Amino acid sequence: MRLVFIREEVTDERKPQESEQKVANKLQEYTFKEYQAKSAEFDTFDKSYKDSFNRISIDNSILEKLLGLNGEVGEVTEIIKKAIRDKNSRLGIDDLSNIKKELGDVLWYLTNLSNSLGMSLEDIAKQNYEKLKSRKERNKIHGSGDDR
Repeated sequence: MRLVFIREEVTDERKPQESEQKVANKLQEYTFKEYQAKSAEFDTFDKSYKDSFNRISIDNSILEKLLGLNGEVGEVTEIIKKAIRDKNSRLGIDDLSNIKKELGDVLWYLTNLSNSLGMSLEDIAKQNYEKLKSRKERNKIHGSGDDR
């Protein structure tokens, strides 16, 4: 599974009169594993402590990421709520741009929460896909509970 990120803006050097105009974006592709490793450089907390039974203690590092994830999801929700309330349930270009920024923050907190818990995003994505595939095959997409 690959993610594509916009890395930097470039200009078209072949058109000197339009060199200030943005004409293309250079793309960099990362796997979940690569993104997970790269995003860890911005984590300001030490890694979680594992005891002799390989259990992870819930320390401030994990709690900070969990609270941050919740806060960023709340910011996405707030943008959508305001569109419903103030814009006749329509999301504008600015709303979508802001949601994209906030979802980037959601991804960062999810990634680093996964890091703190010793979990791979790739494994999480694969497991979730298999769970949803199984539900669809068994006609159990609707309903509630993880084990339906």
